[in-house]
Amino acid sequence: LVFSFHVGSNCDDGTLFAEAIAHSRRLFDYATALGHKMRLLDIGGGFPGQNMAKFQAIADEVNRSLEKHFPTDSGVDVVAEPGRFYAEKAFTLCCTVIARRTVPANQITKNEADRNSFGYTYSINDGVYGSFNCILCDTGKPMATVLKEGREKLYWTSVCGPTDDSLDLVIAQCRMPMLGEGDVIVFENMGAYTFNSESISKPEMRYVISRNDWFAFLSKFMGNHEATELNSHADNLCAKLFA
Repeated sequence: LVFSFHVGSNCDDGTLFAEAIAHSRRLFDYATALGHKMRLLDIGGGFPGQNMAKFQAIADEVNRSLEKHFPTDSGVDVVAEPGRFYAEKAFTLCCTVIARRTVPANQITKNEADRNSFGYTYSINDGVYGSFNCILCDTGKPMATVLKEGREKLYWTSVCGPTDDSLDLVIAQCRMPMLGEGDVIVFENMGAYTFNSESISKPEMRYVISRNDWFAFLSKFMGNHEATELNSHADNLCAKLFA
């Protein structure tokens, strides 16, 4: 038999895992007293995917608690489900601006001191009913990077999805340069709780690797001479992400 628990998505407090493991020990003992053979503990997921220092702190807390309550000679196997940890950083989402609206800056900042300046509200081609459903259903706080060079001045900005729904808000407030239709906004760490199999319009997917990583990969499996030869033809084998 198995006991499992889940502390909640994107947990940032390792003591929650430790407490749950301690509770599981008591449940194991109770079940064993009733005659059940307890063989497996599933500590679930919820591990952070971006902050490695936080992940390590949680892992240390988990290991200490397991050593205390389920040592290696206890006869109990332990499994975890670190889906976010593996998936979150694996995907980067590129969106394009489909509309721009000039608004008083205080509409964005909610600060009356900004009422005499202006900002921009952008609509992009994806939103909370697509790849950004993590905002509504999880703890998602997308961080945007503008794929545009040579524009220094920053304006108060909000970023919305393609619908007219007031909930379709990707970023409520940030600073960005002025963008135009077709400009690209990049969102990193978008691999967890984003688009799903039932999405009406899924983003087009591309596998991306840097030239250095590509060469390192080839060298590991082919040897340096063969890798150098194949790497010289990389532009013919792989399409550039941006021309």
